[in-house]
Order: sequence, then C-alpha cells, then structure tokens
Amino acid sequence: MSTIDPGKIFSDVIAAANAAVSGDITKMGGYAEAKLRAMAKQASMIGTYYASKLIDDSDLPHFLDGLEDMATSFLRTLVGLIRIQIEKAWNAIVGVLWGAIEAATGGVLQLAKPGA
Repeated sequence: MSTIDPGKIFSDVIAAANAAVSGDITKMGGYAEAKLRAMAKQASMIGTYYASKLIDDSDLPHFLDGLEDMATSFLRTLVGLIRIQIEKAWNAIVGVLWGAIEAATGGVLQLAKPGA
C-alpha cells in the first residue's frame, strides 16, 4: 500500500482537467466570437436599414425577432458546450482521485471509473 500525496493529487487533477477541456475551449471561443460578430453585424444592418427607411415599422419586428432568435440559439448552444466541458473536467478529476485511492489501497478498493 502506498501513501497519498495530496500535493501530487492536486497537480494531477489540475493537469487532467486542463487536458480534458483545453482544445475544446479554444474551439468554443472561436465559435462564440464568430456568432457574436454575426449578431453585431445583423444589429448594425437593422439599425442602418431602419434609419435609411429601407425597412419600416411594419418590417422591424420581423428583423428584431430574427436577431432575438439568433441570440437565443447561440446561448442555448453555448450552454450545451459548457455542460460538455464540465462533464469532461469532472470525469478527468474523478478519474485522478479514484486512481489515487486505488493506488493507495493496492487495488483492493475498486471504484467505478467515471463515464463508465
């Protein structure tokens, strides 16, 4: 039986969590930036077209509803992506913790692996 080094477990947990989500965080940031830029451009177009009378009061709700739908869809997608990241980090962290416990008990204590 080995002893558990809390400092090493802490370092391993941080490393595992970072490894589990690092590449995806960059992709999520790129996705978010692209969508936010598109919404800003859409809002600018609506404002410009309305000010120049290319769209009028009867058309405006349609365009604003579309912009609202874009924002709602973006946020729902972002929430889903964040949930996935949290689950990946949780699995990585628990995997390290369970591994440390199993190593300390010489494998006597078998814990269900996260995500299994």
